[in-house]
Amino acid sequence: MIELIVVTAFFLYGTKVLWQPGMILEKPKLYLDTIIGEGFFRKPLYACPACMASIWGTTAWVLFRPVSWDAWAGWPVFCVAVCGLTWVLLTQFPFDE
Repeated sequence: MIELIVVTAFFLYGTKVLWQPGMILEKPKLYLDTIIGEGFFRKPLYACPACMASIWGTTAWVLFRPVSWDAWAGWPVFCVAVCGLTWVLLTQFPFDE
């Protein structure tokens, strides 16, 4: 599970890099900003890597963990750990926006 936490956290941090000005996902971000605005779903979808741990962490959990009820017991711990590691990355290597 540790490997999946680390890979997911770095994936979220890297995804945030791609949404920055001058990067490949800048135009889709501008389009999504016009649709979503400052709404509730903006941060967990693409704006805040720590918040993205909820949606994208769940996606990673579903795709890469065994599908059983026992496996779901670790899901909240996984999402919180991904959020925490992503937050550490953000504080050590912040973005200029």
